[in-house]
Amino acid sequence: MFPTFISILDIQSWWEVPSIAHFCSLFRTAFNLLDFDIEDLEEALLTDGTEETSWLQELIVRLLSGCLPNNEISTFNYQMFLRRLFRQKCQEHDTYNPFNTDIDFQLLPLRTKVDILQALCDFRLDAEDVLDQLKNLEADSLRVEPLGYDSNDSAYWYFYGTRLYREDFHTKGNKKKSVWQVICFTEDDWFQLTKKFKKSSSKAERQLYQTLSENFLPELPRLFREKENLARKRLLENLPRRTSTRLKKPEPEATTEKPKKSSEEKRDEEEKAKNKKLASKRQEAYERRLKLKEQSEEESQSESSVDRNEMVRTKSQKSKKTSNADIKGNTAKSSKRQKKSDNLTDNLVSTPSKPTTVGRQTNNSLSAATGQILIQPLTNPAKKVKTSQM
Repeated sequence: MFPTFISILDIQSWWEVPSIAHFCSLFRTAFNLLDFDIEDLEEALLTDGTEETSWLQELIVRLLSGCLPNNEISTFNYQMFLRRLFRQKCQEHDTYNPFNTDIDFQLLPLRTKVDILQALCDFRLDAEDVLDQLKNLEADSLRVEPLGYDSNDSAYWYFYGTRLYREDFHTKGNKKKSVWQVICFTEDDWFQLTKKFKKSSSKAERQLYQTLSENFLPELPRLFREKENLARKRLLENLPRRTSTRLKKPEPEATTEKPKKSSEEKRDEEEKAKNKKLASKRQEAYERRLKLKEQSEEESQSESSVDRNEMVRTKSQKSKKTSNADIKGNTAKSSKRQKKSDNLTDNLVSTPSKPTTVGRQTNNSLSAATGQILIQPLTNPAKKVKTSQM
């Protein structure tokens, strides 16, 4: 389900919005409600749910506190009491319950929020303290009626402030449906509308012209001037203040005791302190976890470096051992070779070489072809015969 886009024109077509604003303006002092204009309520409805805080929640708390007295209702727990009140009232009057859900109020559709606020204003008038609170108000000021009608039977409504609404009626089948819209925003809109009805032939429009020209046109410049001054004042209040102490006037010391804080203010301060303390604890826990993680990483890195150093040391020792063994083996082999060579030389020196036999050399043609021909001497020469033996 996708949320539908609600524009400012849609909100201005809901009669409940000016009705809620008029209720809060009319009973602001009696019921201790907030001071705001219709435009402020429209803006708050559009931005509710997109900001962390909204004065709509404070308005609901004040209306609920009148409907359910003797309850510690705040912006932190108001939704529980709001659901309880709507279940009770809707069962008593057998009407539809717009807040019969577990969804957060700020996440509800905009139209549902308006229905809840309108019903809450009606429930506030059913409280037990209403007669005592409204005994100083005149009955005529509590009644809202249209200023008049035009030739199309459209009703013109004025609640308060500088706006004028028109209610158009459309017949669809057997049902009569009304459509609301803002017909006058600016001071010029009021003058143009009054001028339009000045020469009208309709009796209803001439009566409407008389009401507008006599009761509203003379007061409009003052109303718009007050509205502009109020907007400028709110703008200045929202601007950041100067932090320099040079231009700051010394404040006189208070001689009277400070007024005691209400239970609601104390409760709000305690709640804020708890939230702040909880946030600081969470931050400290997060920092501790981060430090422990860094320490474990450093220890693991140091252990790995030690292991690597030990491995390098063992490898170097092994390589030294193998090199020493190789050197010893090589020296042993070389010594063996040296011994063998010495033995061979000794053998060569000790064994006498046989004398080469030299024969009688010839110088004939055959020796020229094949080389010198050696004639070996006789190995067993015959003994010379002595003359005596012959």
